[in-house]
Amino acid sequence: RGGLSTDLRDGAMYGAAAGSVYESLSTGVGGALAYLLAAPFADLVTVFPKLSRPLQSMRVALQKVSTSHDSAVSGDDRKQKNNLWTYLLFLRLLPIVPYGMMNIACGVLAVPLLPYAVTMAIGSIPWNFCTAQVGDILQDVATAIQQSTAASSKQAGTNVASASGGSSMLASGTLTLLVERSWPWAMIN
Repeated sequence: RGGLSTDLRDGAMYGAAAGSVYESLSTGVGGALAYLLAAPFADLVTVFPKLSRPLQSMRVALQKVSTSHDSAVSGDDRKQKNNLWTYLLFLRLLPIVPYGMMNIACGVLAVPLLPYAVTMAIGSIPWNFCTAQVGDILQDVATAIQQSTAASSKQAGTNVASASGGSSMLASGTLTLLVERSWPWAMIN
């Protein structure tokens, strides 16, 4: 999973709808793999001072909504399971906690894998759709620039093959400029 750059690429290649579905599935799979990688290192991860405080905060929040092992004490077990799904989906839809941190935290805190992966895939759909839509729009802009350059060179009597190469350079330069000006590189990578 590459984040914004892959969302843009997939939106340009497959369109907004298909690109966002593909990216949401890859977000879910990538998050599940990160979860599975973090789980065995739970004891080691909790020793890092910069991670221990956020992990403790998330542990306290998850204890309020996660299922209890003693259903007699916990009351309605199904309600608590629904609360866990709702809480995880809320964290994905409103990314208060960065996805990377949540991948690690849920693995370390032994959040059940199924609700974690499903809510990650579903919760990432809005962001993935927006960024895939931008990629689709940028592809349309690049295509329009190429067609416009080819049409103007045809009217001027210039060789269409050389105009097409020039328009490709113009389109790719325009896309690069739009991406560089629109998003800082820290967000893209």
